[in-house]
Amino acid sequence: MKKTLLIILIIIVLVVITLFIYSGFRKRNDAVINNYLVSDDRKTMKLSVEVASSIGYVRDIDVVYIGNRMYISFYSTFGLNSSIGAKSEFEINLDEMCTTDIYLLRENSEYRLVLTKDKSTEMWEKVY
Repeated sequence: MKKTLLIILIIIVLVVITLFIYSGFRKRNDAVINNYLVSDDRKTMKLSVEVASSIGYVRDIDVVYIGNRMYISFYSTFGLNSSIGAKSEFEINLDEMCTTDIYLLRENSEYRLVLTKDKSTEMWEKVY
């Protein structure tokens, strides 16, 4: 009886640990860029980020360049509503390749335009 109970308890603990770790590799589709600040040399941008839902936090960023566009994804922290490893600011490089638009991951693995560069002023502007 004790041996069976111990085995069941070990299985439950392993399942909980696995779910905890797995949750941290989930891409968030509800991250929102509150503010951004471009460096004086225009080579980096600091993003201030939060999540739109009431559950969870952001812990990491993934930036992919395709053509002259940048596609950004954010990853959830480990655990359902854990703030362990949570970050609210990220610094990204504004590569010469990224000359026009920055997209953010949304529902159904689709990306939505959030920042665009005005060609005449060379300034980044939020798209609503």
